[in-house]
Amino acid sequence: MKIGLFIGLAGGVFGIVVVIIFSPLIGSIFASIFAAIFGWVYLAFIKPLFDSQKIMKTGVEALATIINVWDTGVTINENPQIGIKLKVEPVSLPPYEVDTKQLVSRLQTYLYAPGTQVTVKYDPADLQKVVISGFPGNKTSVGNFLEPKIDPALLQKKLVDGETLRQKLLVAGLVADGTITGSQFLGINVNGNNPAMELTIDFETKDRSHRTSKLILVISPASMIKYQVGGKVSIRYEERDPTQISVNQ
Repeated sequence: MKIGLFIGLAGGVFGIVVVIIFSPLIGSIFASIFAAIFGWVYLAFIKPLFDSQKIMKTGVEALATIINVWDTGVTINENPQIGIKLKVEPVSLPPYEVDTKQLVSRLQTYLYAPGTQVTVKYDPADLQKVVISGFPGNKTSVGNFLEPKIDPALLQKKLVDGETLRQKLLVAGLVADGTITGSQFLGINVNGNNPAMELTIDFETKDRSHRTSKLILVISPASMIKYQVGGKVSIRYEERDPTQISVNQ
């Protein structure tokens, strides 16, 4: 990007120099307009982008929770820039709140719901400079968060098998309260913007045995907050094989 910016800037300056040579007055006017526009673009978009890239490389990682989200009205290549209020919880500093702006994929916007826990990187020299870097329990960055982590054909089979099991457990399964200890987006949306998720759920059986099981299900964007790590869900499990579970959605 820096090379492209340099080429664009060099081209603009060269054009203005040519105009000034042939018409100093018009060239001066164009130079002033060009400087004003470039200065605004640099301060509004280019410098924040360079700052974010630097923080991603050298910043300190911490957990944070999204408090509020709003539309900034800016769209680049059909991807929106959103405003985000975060509660950042550094390991060695008191928690603090900060407002930041971030360009996200238009297919990712539902992932940034209030209450969602994220990982961030912050500049220790300026705590107000914060960039969302990923999601807890998922080591991939925001940039490749949408990369498929399962073959679509295998996902389809697992969803069909999961629905068959769910119907069976509705009749013969035992009910338990579960806690989500892992939540991973599989990089595939189903029937529009409904993400396929793999959940890891801890629960106790009726004989007080501690169990952990995984399952894949499709979640509506409006329900994303419910299925974050630490969330409580009602499940059904098979008594003879407690690894077989379904979520009471």
